Amino acid sequence: MKKFQFPLAQAMEWRQTRLRQEQARAEKTVTGEPSITGAELKRLDDFTRAARIELERLQITSLDCQKRIAAQTGTVIQKRRDVRLLERLHERKLTEWKADFARELDKEAEELHLGRYSARYP
Repeated sequence: MKKFQFPLAQAMEWRQTRLRQEQARAEKTVTGEPSITGAELKRLDDFTRAARIELERLQITSLDCQKRIAAQTGTVIQKRRDVRLLERLHERKLTEWKADFARELDKEAEELHLGRYSARYP
């Protein structure tokens, strides 16, 4: 089976990296500055909250994709079983038909042979 690949994995990684960078920058600003304004703290908190929400949204999207892939995989497996069942039935019926056909040919050959034999020796 093909390995699961989340189409937005790179975007999620990129945003996680950006979050870490911004947090590191913000921490430097907070710890490096003798005084920080409430507005700067508010922006930092808003950014952190927004990044966390976006990360959760991407994780939910990833889980949804995994569920849909699992459901589709189950459907494909069931359809393969259905096809295989009909293929086996087809093979069995063909084998039966060939056996019946062979018996019929043998019977006709025997009748022809007996017909010739009885014609020679009345």
